[in-house]
Amino acid sequence: MDEATQWRRFAVLLPPARAADIVDCWEAGEQETGLGRPVAGLLEHQVPTSETARAEIGVTAEAWGHPGTFVRTPHGPR
Repeated sequence: MDEATQWRRFAVLLPPARAADIVDCWEAGEQETGLGRPVAGLLEHQVPTSETARAEIGVTAEAWGHPGTFVRTPHGPR
């Protein structure tokens, strides 16, 4: 999966306005700025997330040099 597709997958977890903000960061080349936004949005809106989605965001954060960015969020079904 390419990075643009991965960012869009993170974005769809959020309400539309927050999702658009994340996609805008990616398209403007501001990936590092946008990296914390999925996490902040998930926490702010208390969006349940699967372990898989949490792991994917965590791996992406680590790859961009931001380990530990996605430490705690509400969990979805296990």
